[in-house]
Amino acid sequence: MSKKKKTPIDWYKNDFVTCALLNYNKPDDPNLTDVYHFVYASQLYGTLFGIYAKFTTSPSPPGGPTTDVTHVYLELLNYEGVVNIGFTGVPYFCPKSLRKNETDTIFFGVQAGIVNPSIDFDINIKLSQGKHTRLKFVRFLYPMVDYMFKKNIRDKQVPDKALKTQTTPSQMPDSVFFDTEFQTRSGVDYFNRVLRQGLAEDPDLSVKDLAINYLKKLITIRCTESNVNLLYH
Repeated sequence: MSKKKKTPIDWYKNDFVTCALLNYNKPDDPNLTDVYHFVYASQLYGTLFGIYAKFTTSPSPPGGPTTDVTHVYLELLNYEGVVNIGFTGVPYFCPKSLRKNETDTIFFGVQAGIVNPSIDFDINIKLSQGKHTRLKFVRFLYPMVDYMFKKNIRDKQVPDKALKTQTTPSQMPDSVFFDTEFQTRSGVDYFNRVLRQGLAEDPDLSVKDLAINYLKKLITIRCTESNVNLLYH
């Protein structure tokens, strides 16, 4: 008997989301002090990493018909891979009130080769009891320290041409790791990769400035962002 061929899922017509129940009662275990919710995962430089969030509410614990989310703590865990990923820069919270009919969004930066797994900052989201509120997380990757570049110079360089032979040449950095997200190499030559979504197109810009540029563009679904429903019951 032949099996009926399953129709592939349409990634653009479905809502892929995780949920965070903010008044979740943690297990009665004296060794447990806080509740962190899984909010984001990605893979860079061959390293798989995940990010967990702890949300602070006012009042705390939440009570009444509404509650405000006032602060968030993010913890980054490198699951596997030889290159550690860590937070960099100052996160930027963009409330939906600044973007008509859009979603509350947290933008954050990461970088390889640094040890900075924790970051926290203020946000302002009002939750209504019995309803969910969407929160989006968007990640920007900054180049490794030795591979920082000036946008005005990189813009003049041709991606498929060896950097040392260009009108504005660059030499391969003498570094421990090669930045495979921003460049590629072949023997003694190395080349710029075309910057894809989620890579800092200008490392001199803050996370907030990158976010402002991001919001002006038509963005496709990639592993640079995740959607989380905040639930308050």
